[in-house]
Amino acid sequence: MKDYAERSEDIVSAIRALRRMGVRVGLPHQTADGVMFFELDDCTLTVAQILELLDKNILNRDSIRALAEGQKK
Repeated sequence: MKDYAERSEDIVSAIRALRRMGVRVGLPHQTADGVMFFELDDCTLTVAQILELLDKNILNRDSIRALAEGQKK
């Protein structure tokens, strides 16, 4: 939740950009320990991960899928 509170405008911009790209974006969820996450297409990423991709300027469907696949291993 810390990342969302500190960079709420960035996450809103990132989610809007993903929707413009055609990525299915679910509603935000929060774990019991306060970690916010979104379901993106068939993947689940935390707000921190989305912001990381945004900061690296690689926020797109391929990078989301690659990051999600890396979590499974």
